[in-house]
Amino acid sequence: MTRRLAGALLAVVLLTGASGVVASASEPAELLAVGDPGGDTTARPYAEAGLNQTVPVGGVVYLDAYGSRGADGDIVAYEWRIERPDGTTRRPDCATCELTEFRPASAGQYAVTLTVEDEDGRTATDTMYVTAVSQPAPSAAVSGPDELLANETATVTLDATATTGKLSSVEWYVDGVYREGAFLDTTSTTDTITVSPEDGGTHTVTAVVRNDNGTATRARQILTVSETVPFEVTITGGKDSVEPGAYWAPSFEVTNTGFQTDTQEIALRIPTASEPSPIATETITLDPGETRQFDSDYYVSGAVYDTYGPSLIWETSSADVDTHAVTVESESDNASTTVAVQPPPNYEVEIVSTTPRETEYEYEVEITNTGGQDGSQTIYWTSDDLSTEYVATSNLRLAGGESKVISGSATVQAYYLSYLHERFIVKSDDDSDSVPLNESSGAGGGGDSGGDSSGDATWDTLSLSHSANDVKVGEYTQHSVSSVTNVETGKTLSASNFIDQTGYQGFAADMDASSSGGVDYQGDIALPSADAERGTNVLYKGKAAGQATLCIAAWHGTDDDKYIQPVYDSVDNGCTTITVESDDGGGGSDEPG
Repeated sequence: MTRRLAGALLAVVLLTGASGVVASASEPAELLAVGDPGGDTTARPYAEAGLNQTVPVGGVVYLDAYGSRGADGDIVAYEWRIERPDGTTRRPDCATCELTEFRPASAGQYAVTLTVEDEDGRTATDTMYVTAVSQPAPSAAVSGPDELLANETATVTLDATATTGKLSSVEWYVDGVYREGAFLDTTSTTDTITVSPEDGGTHTVTAVVRNDNGTATRARQILTVSETVPFEVTITGGKDSVEPGAYWAPSFEVTNTGFQTDTQEIALRIPTASEPSPIATETITLDPGETRQFDSDYYVSGAVYDTYGPSLIWETSSADVDTHAVTVESESDNASTTVAVQPPPNYEVEIVSTTPRETEYEYEVEITNTGGQDGSQTIYWTSDDLSTEYVATSNLRLAGGESKVISGSATVQAYYLSYLHERFIVKSDDDSDSVPLNESSGAGGGGDSGGDSSGDATWDTLSLSHSANDVKVGEYTQHSVSSVTNVETGKTLSASNFIDQTGYQGFAADMDASSSGGVDYQGDIALPSADAERGTNVLYKGKAAGQATLCIAAWHGTDDDKYIQPVYDSVDNGCTTITVESDDGGGGSDEPG
């Protein structure tokens, strides 16, 4: 026979000792609801060790401190201590846990004391009593869900059987608070309770079954309650930095670690971005245990796609130049990373110094990455009339804002490079700088010039003669150096005598290859002094109608410093214009003279 009563009425009946339930002044009835402690609770926490129990020797005693609370904060520490009937002490299975248990080894009364501590270090204690009896207790077991959502209804079922005599009552407690109960007069029973926890976390449902011999058995079901189905988010990749105006997306995965299929919105949030947050959202449905992966490497027409469709993407702008904290979040979890929106690498070039030598052209160049991102570029050198670019340094890596000075040599003869109007050029992918080849510059420039036997004079004026400036196609025109003059001393040397001077002397010719006409030159400029006379002549052969510019310069150096100093005549800067005609109209010759 079962008689179900409301909690308050049942408590009154049990206090009178009805239906064989053991109750006495020294043992408060277990069916009374736990009420608020009296007095002022603002000064200290409140400890609740639970209701007194009667169990068989060797039976499980469940200890639950769920009813404890801080006066104005959280409980941060628990400590259980058990005093045996003989006065010795022991600890439960976990002495510092909110929920724990122990088994009394002998008959008698056990004093179980709970001490709690709040965030401010204040403590409180409470003691409950367990009576262990030698009489057999009833068997009891509960079953029900282990997990559920907040406000979801769950049913917990009790199956109990008396080992001797009959069952006298059943009581249900939720989180240590009495919920409902019934009188029994039967050898076995099946009973249920429905619960709908509002708050997430761990909740306990406990059934207490009493026998008419005064023993009782407790059975407990622990419920894990989630406020939402947990969609765990993990960021697995994504670029560390992008240029303004580029698209950016994270690589991430979302896993449903809950026990139900759910649909949730996944959001990309960047609070410091110029766009309003969230930047993008996507709704996905996942079964329990399912994982969805999103890969930022799949770009299609400026958008990112994963296996299942479009992902979260951010189109940056120039207003977003900064380092941003990025969050990918579900309704129950989030993961964070950072991304920098920075200007791209920009390698600016500045020639620091140059020094022309006899067989090379030395240079120092400063390369600065004025962009915000790291870069790697190859730096080249050339001149304005060379079609080939030569590597100065390969794969020069510079962080944003970093500078580096590189030095090297242009390994072609300097007098060949030093034609009039040519410039030495150093280039990156983004910038270039140039200096005239006919002079040294910067800290590396200098060197003693000199072309006479004493090595202390500056030869800088040429006297030129031209056989003709007009020539027909297929004919030659000759251009010669007759003398070189030192403007400081006024001394003039013939071309042959100039070449015979101590040191390094010679002549060089430069044809404006970009001019039309296809004029080709032949000659033996700067030959050894034994061939001085021919070494002073330049022969050009007209190949096609048009015009070209011819420039002639002298160069010289010393034994100690093979420093090239080109010098030019003072008229037209050493240059003359040659016209090649297709018909009669020139004074050239058929063969070189």
